[in-house]
Amino acid sequence: MIAAPGHLKLRPGWSHYASALVALIASAWLVYAGAWAVLRGHWAGWFPVVFFGACGVGALLDLMPGEAWLQLDENGFVVHRALRPYAVPWVQCGPFVVDGRKVLFERSGAPKRRQNGRKYVRRLGRSAVEIAGLFNERRDRYATSAAQSP
Repeated sequence: MIAAPGHLKLRPGWSHYASALVALIASAWLVYAGAWAVLRGHWAGWFPVVFFGACGVGALLDLMPGEAWLQLDENGFVVHRALRPYAVPWVQCGPFVVDGRKVLFERSGAPKRRQNGRKYVRRLGRSAVEIAGLFNERRDRYATSAAQSP
């Protein structure tokens, strides 16, 4: 697939899939332990079966190829994670700043809160400074052109 000019799609690196695989294995082991307790007559074993079973489903979703990505284009950025993409237009974004390993920004039109992009910084194989610079460059380029167009 060839992306249109101005489009940039970032995908997670191997560490994203490694951590999801570890979570899946741990969840399977804890579900097994809970089922073993249920078979021995302990009703409390249902709690780990249900909870860690749901965690395992989440880990499986993370392991699906092409399921996690971040796309930047002229309209804003789209985060796709666990079957739920959401878009943020550039005109609603304040400057992107680095706070340790996190990339934060203020979003206008939303309650006063910080949006955390740490997972995408850590799993895209780039530093937080690189990600913030990339986002700020795109925001400056496209937010001003969107604000000037009728």
